[in-house]
Amino acid sequence: MRMIQSRAQGETVQTAIRMPKRLRDQIKTEADRLGRSINTHVVMTMREALEATGDDLAGQTPAAKSENAA
Repeated sequence: MRMIQSRAQGETVQTAIRMPKRLRDQIKTEADRLGRSINTHVVMTMREALEATGDDLAGQTPAAKSENAA
């Protein structure tokens, strides 16, 4: 199982997203099944999706991504 950085270890940003209730419920069910918070599950799932596409920035913090983009 892969761990993600805690707020104390890396820079994080808070982001609100809108999604259908049914999707949110499915995410919550899967997160509960895996013993994760919804936030941790979403972050890990998004990171895995980016890594699967070959995005080399997927494991970096948001600050590192924006510095590399400049």
